[in-house]
Amino acid sequence: MNTTPKLPKVLYLAMGGTLSAHHPQRTELRHYRTGHYNGQQLIAALPEAESLASITADDLPPQKARILLMLCIMAKCAEQDIQQAFETH
Repeated sequence: MNTTPKLPKVLYLAMGGTLSAHHPQRTELRHYRTGHYNGQQLIAALPEAESLASITADDLPPQKARILLMLCIMAKCAEQDIQQAFETH
């Protein structure tokens, strides 16, 4: 009998923004470059996470992320409210 607890599955969608940013000098907070690390590299930088969840990563361009977000919230909001939020932000 296997007594190892089943870990939750997590999908990390990397969108190439601030979390993936890099600058050779860690304290330089201005002139950094976004999109430096992909999702797999970010997960590999956190080996402790393997004990908490089964994590996979996928790189998601910002345009597709907006579409995915819109699809996810459509069930919760009126279409006009969703469109207004995307036009505002």
